[in-house]
Amino acid sequence: MQLEFSSKPKVRIALAMATAHHRNITRKFDGKPYIDHPIEVAEILLGNGVTDQHVLAAALLHDCCEDEDENGQRMSISEVDSKLGVRVARMVGYLTREKGMSKARYLDRL
Repeated sequence: MQLEFSSKPKVRIALAMATAHHRNITRKFDGKPYIDHPIEVAEILLGNGVTDQHVLAAALLHDCCEDEDENGQRMSISEVDSKLGVRVARMVGYLTREKGMSKARYLDRL
């Protein structure tokens, strides 16, 4: 896994945050650890030449503000902002489907 050894500080912090948030959660579709999904997304970006640490950090955290952790809590955008800055927080916020938002409205935004 390329991301574990990243020299980019925001990527390391985001990986730790995402790993903690998704701890003990599995994917409905295949039963694999949920953290595999955001890591795969970030590695797809890396494989396509994306090296910006802000983008990679947002990829790792893209479900943390949308999905609950094992205690039923969602990560707040303000937590992302305080740990990784406004640039990452804005990207994560943009990628987050807000509670109650229809899938159609969310997809229209993208």
